Amino acid sequence: MIKSLTIIFPIFNEESRLEKSLNEVKKFVDTNHGLNLEIIFVDDGSADTSKLIIQNFIKENDNNIYKYFGE
Repeated sequence: MIKSLTIIFPIFNEESRLEKSLNEVKKFVDTNHGLNLEIIFVDDGSADTSKLIIQNFIKENDNNIYKYFGE
């Protein structure tokens, strides 16, 4: 049985799809309390508001599961 899971999301100019995706990520996290989860968002220099959207999501859902790496 899986006890821990790390999911890495590569992000590049995804602002139009992030809201729906982040809602799904949150649902997954909320329904898998038994797992040691780590969700990593990696942004390779998006020119849109992807970085801001992800950073706001992490602030609103601060539980040390979500991490952001980007420029």
